[in-house]
Amino acid sequence: MATPCEPVCINIVASPGAGKPGFSGQATNFRGWVLTVENLPDVMKCPDGTTATGGMNFRWSDDLTGYGHTFSSTEACGKPPQPYDQFTFTLTKV
Repeated sequence: MATPCEPVCINIVASPGAGKPGFSGQATNFRGWVLTVENLPDVMKCPDGTTATGGMNFRWSDDLTGYGHTFSSTEACGKPPQPYDQFTFTLTKV
């Protein structure tokens, strides 16, 4: 869900979904909308089936469609900090 908060920001609230944590944050407009959310439990899916805390980056245009990826900011899954799964999404303005 996306709601305006100022001329240059949007409040974002995402409910938890199947295997995905919920989160909220304030996106800013810089060459498109950008939101980074950190310290989400179980967002990193490791090859051995375990999970780790990580973050998600989102970037979208004014039509509310965009892309993102999960990332680790510390060592996770036996690997150094790096981006992981990429995905696309569509926001709903209310």
